[in-house]
Amino acid sequence: LADDRDRLLAAQTRLDERRAVVEALRVEQQNEFHKLAQTKEQVAALIADQKRQADRLSARIKALVEKEQHSGRLPSAFNGTLRWPLKGRISQEFGCTGFQLEPAYGDCAHFHRGIDIVNRYGAPVVAAADGIVLFVGFDPDEKKSEASWSVVIAHSDHLVTTYGHLVAKTAPGLRDGARVREGQVIGWMGNTGNSTGAHLHWGVWFDDEPVNPRFFL
Repeated sequence: LADDRDRLLAAQTRLDERRAVVEALRVEQQNEFHKLAQTKEQVAALIADQKRQADRLSARIKALVEKEQHSGRLPSAFNGTLRWPLKGRISQEFGCTGFQLEPAYGDCAHFHRGIDIVNRYGAPVVAAADGIVLFVGFDPDEKKSEASWSVVIAHSDHLVTTYGHLVAKTAPGLRDGARVREGQVIGWMGNTGNSTGAHLHWGVWFDDEPVNPRFFL
């Protein structure tokens, strides 16, 4: 019992330390956000813009998957697991958040539709699983100066992963329709688009809806 208690206390200490790191990173992002938005009108505009981007992404994923389905290369189901696309610290988890830049979704006033991972600028980002590249490049619906360089990969007719804010550079062999393998470098962590600091925004979408990436790890 004494050993179990000591292990539990040690685990709790590690958890508290991890929470402290995540909170510090969240506060850092929040501070950067407030530098961008000094008035309520600016805050509202940024949140509305994030909402439009999220809705467009969902529609684009649906259209890209439908287009790829005709090739016959996508499996109907994904039977494996995903891997982390980047090693680093988590600055934002998936789900309800206190970070004001995130738009409303479901019952949450602010909702983060992916996981933010922080590492050194330029750190390699890899494919989370085998799949077909649906898109690589700047968001075509945004001004280039404000657009995120992103990669979108389909792993089945239903499961898609997205990788945002990458360095604006195409990885070797990466193009629309290319087949990629789990662990293959698909880009580098950057700070493109509407970002409050260099990080990777990793999203997982199932039937065009955002889901928690941790469900598939």
